Parts: sequence; C-alpha cells; structure tokens
Amino acid sequence: MSRAIPEPTTSFASPVN
Repeated sequence: MSRAIPEPTTSFASPVN
C-alpha cells in the first residue's frame, strides 16, 4: 500500500510500508 502521499501519516497508516 505505497501511496504517493507526501504526509507523515504514511508512517503508521501503511503497515506494509
């Protein structure tokens, strides 16, 4: 689930990342 979102939320929002 690697989205192109320039946000710090991807740190915990994407466990796959």
